[in-house]
Amino acid sequence: PLSNLVGWERRYNWVVEDRERIAAILSLLALRYGSPHRWGMVVHPRWRGQVEEALVAKALATLSAYPKRGVRVRLYPSYPEVREILERHGFSEIRTLERMMLKL
Repeated sequence: PLSNLVGWERRYNWVVEDRERIAAILSLLALRYGSPHRWGMVVHPRWRGQVEEALVAKALATLSAYPKRGVRVRLYPSYPEVREILERHGFSEIRTLERMMLKL
C-alpha cells in the first residue's frame, strides 16, 4: 500500500524455525501515524514457553524507533505463557476472546 511507500507503516515478520518447520511467528505492524501499533503471535504448542520472550523483546526493540503510541496484541486466553510475558512488559488486558467452532 501507499502507506508503506511513504513510511507511515511497516510490517515486520519474524519466524523461529525448528529445522525445516515453523516453531513460531510474530507479525508486527509498526505505525508512524494514527492508531496503535499491532502484532500477532503464533507459537507451536511444543515450543510454548521457550520462544515468546525473545520475540516480544525483538518487537519492543523494533518499536523503540517509532513514535510512542499504544500497542495492541491479539492472543488467546488459553495462552498464559505469553500473557505473563506481556504483563511483565506493562501490557494490560482489554478484552478476552476465545473462539470455538462446530463443523456440521
